[in-house]
Amino acid sequence: MQEVKRFLKLAISMVVWTGDRVAELLQRLVGRPRANRGIVFYYHAVPDSFRDRFVRELDAIERRATVVSLDKLLAAQTRDYVALTFDDAYASVLQNAIPELCRRGMPCTVFVPSGYLGKRPDWIGNPDHPLMSERVMTADELKSLRGDGISFGSHGVLHERMAGLTPESMDREYRDSKAALESELGCSIRWFSCPYGDYDATSLARARAAGYDSVFTSSPGLAPTAPENAWVVGRVAAELDDSKCEFLLKLSGAYRWLHALHRLKTKSDPAGAIQ
Repeated sequence: MQEVKRFLKLAISMVVWTGDRVAELLQRLVGRPRANRGIVFYYHAVPDSFRDRFVRELDAIERRATVVSLDKLLAAQTRDYVALTFDDAYASVLQNAIPELCRRGMPCTVFVPSGYLGKRPDWIGNPDHPLMSERVMTADELKSLRGDGISFGSHGVLHERMAGLTPESMDREYRDSKAALESELGCSIRWFSCPYGDYDATSLARARAAGYDSVFTSSPGLAPTAPENAWVVGRVAAELDDSKCEFLLKLSGAYRWLHALHRLKTKSDPAGAIQ
């Protein structure tokens, strides 16, 4: 079933890509330039066995877009742009992703679950899940990344689904993680990445009250183009087993139709999220 869903997403995205090319041709014919597009990608782990694939994805990004920090996401760009984020702060990101990013001068943001520093991700539950062999970075490992174009955000304390939590539990996830990371890392924590992409109206209100500038989800819309649209920011899943075609379609913004589907879903189920 998962493979069928993946194929359907690919097929629909190819139709979207084709429509975009037709629209761009018509714009050129009437003398109107195409607006630059922005994508926020999110990764999780980058295991040793997938480092080469990660490199190929970075090469594809470098050829087609400018990589910007989340701070510069809304700044005027001269070409298509990408922001790179990593959820869960896995040690394999430090070992395999960060050196490749630094080699290219590419900034990124790591979203950290503050209650799991140095621990295994037991929120996964399934002991046979491949990411159960991963480890969240320690505070010292995270601090070693400062100054390399790497910024940090919160991924909660205990990696909880935010929708449906009590207000007190939401405040713990938002406020306690923010305070702990700012104390440990010595930097301002301005962004929150929703575990599982899960949120609702109440959790967004509590995030704003906790002092975050933006909340990042797993709904694959295009990056915002104005500050008033930068409160809830959709991101595109960059999977290391993506085919070249899948990744290039994601990079072009052709998977953004899933964002519209997500919005339709959340009208009837505000806590729903596309994974």
